[in-house]
Amino acid sequence: MRHQQPRPATDRRHGAVLPAPPPAAAGWLAGPGIGLFQPVVARLRYDAPLRDRLFLAALAAALPACALLAWVRTGTLTWHWQSPDLKTVLLVLIFHPLVEELAFRGAIQEALLRRLPVGFGPLSFANLVTSLLFAAMHLGSRAAWLAIATFIPSLVFGYFRERHGSLLSPIVLHMVYNGMALLLLPLP
Repeated sequence: MRHQQPRPATDRRHGAVLPAPPPAAAGWLAGPGIGLFQPVVARLRYDAPLRDRLFLAALAAALPACALLAWVRTGTLTWHWQSPDLKTVLLVLIFHPLVEELAFRGAIQEALLRRLPVGFGPLSFANLVTSLLFAAMHLGSRAAWLAIATFIPSLVFGYFRERHGSLLSPIVLHMVYNGMALLLLPLP
C-alpha cells in the first residue's frame, strides 16, 4: 500500500479552505468556545472540597437525608427506581444541578453577598435569601412538600459555595442529593 501525503488544508478541491493544518484549525475553532467557559471553569476550583471533612460529611448525609424525607413522606422506605430513561437521568443528575447552581449560587448568591450584611453564624443573609428563592422556584415544578424540602439542602449548597469560594462544591452536592432523591423518593 502506497503511503499518501496529507493534502494541504487550503486545497479547494476537497472543500477545505483553512489556512492551517486541520489540527491547528480545530484548535482555532474550539478556542473561542473554550474561552466562553473559562470564567465558569476558573470558579470551580476543584481541589478544596476533597480536603474538607465537613463537605465529605455533607456528601455522606445525602442518603440518610433523602431516606428520612422518603420515610416521613410515604411512611415506608423502599427504592423507587423505576428505570427512568436516559434523558431523565441526565436532566436530574447533570443538567438541573449545573444550571440551577450557576444561576442561584453563581449569580444570585454572589450578587447578594456584595449587597447584604454578612449574616449570623455560618449562614449569610445572601444564602438565606437565595435558598428561599431556590425553594420558591421548585414550587412551580414539583409537589409543594418537595419544593419546601429543597430549602435545607439549598442552605447547605450555599454554605459550601461561600466556604470554598467555588461552584464545584454545590454542584457536586446537588448532583448527589438529586441522585439519592431519584432513588428514594416517589417523585410526581
